[in-house]
Amino acid sequence: MNAAYQLSYEIPYEILDQYTPVQMMLLMILLLTFIAMFLGMLMLTISLYGNQRFAVAAAVLMVLLLFFVLNTYPDMRMGYAKLIPTVWAQITKCNTTMGGYYWLPDIKYMLCFLTVGILIEIFLCIHRAALVDFHWVNEDA
Repeated sequence: MNAAYQLSYEIPYEILDQYTPVQMMLLMILLLTFIAMFLGMLMLTISLYGNQRFAVAAAVLMVLLLFFVLNTYPDMRMGYAKLIPTVWAQITKCNTTMGGYYWLPDIKYMLCFLTVGILIEIFLCIHRAALVDFHWVNEDA
């Protein structure tokens, strides 16, 4: 049975010159894990210093900023993409140009940014947790 779903996946040849498909898959798993950890730690940090509504709003904003980056002018896209980790999930377009401009930072930049960001968020969470008296409430009832 041949089902035609007409799905198109664009994989630029530039990224295949640098990485094998297995390396790309492992790098993608690593990067997506770091992005998820960064967003989770961001939400935890914001909820410790503010409240849970601000944390959810910040995570939703990070996801929505993805569309802002994708629809901005090509010459400004790289500047915004360096600050918004949700864009980096399109890692296959890392070393490709769009309209003559590169629009995703280097993979080393992404991993360093996420590692430093996660470490800063962990430090802020530990610092705040040491100063706060938690009031545990049974939210299941």
